Amino acid sequence: MEIAPLVISGPGKYVLADGGELQVSVESAPGEKTALIAEFDGSLIDFPLQWRTIQAGDRFHPEGAPGGKKLKSFFIDQKIEKEKRRYLWLLAKDEILWVGGGRRCQGYRPEAACGRVLRFAYRPGNPHENGL
Repeated sequence: MEIAPLVISGPGKYVLADGGELQVSVESAPGEKTALIAEFDGSLIDFPLQWRTIQAGDRFHPEGAPGGKKLKSFFIDQKIEKEKRRYLWLLAKDEILWVGGGRRCQGYRPEAACGRVLRFAYRPGNPHENGL
């Protein structure tokens, strides 16, 4: 079953198809970052964004990596099982910005002086319990 993309039109709380949740806010300075929280420089990226699953041909440049690669290859390198890959959420604009609950892309890291930080806090759901 394919999961329809969710348009992130601005700050707010978004309930996901798998029962999870994405809390989106605009902050004045960078804050806490964890695997479930990602922040981006709001002067470089703006709404709308998409919260979606993998699509054929997706490419990703993981932060700290020397270059980009196919998202499928990244998942294989990270030893993410094939069955789980189709349920992983991705934050995207013109490129994959964040693998929800995992790695963010190269670039767009907010600096203290950027003044506008887009903050994404993800609470995973359970796709198997929610009919996906």
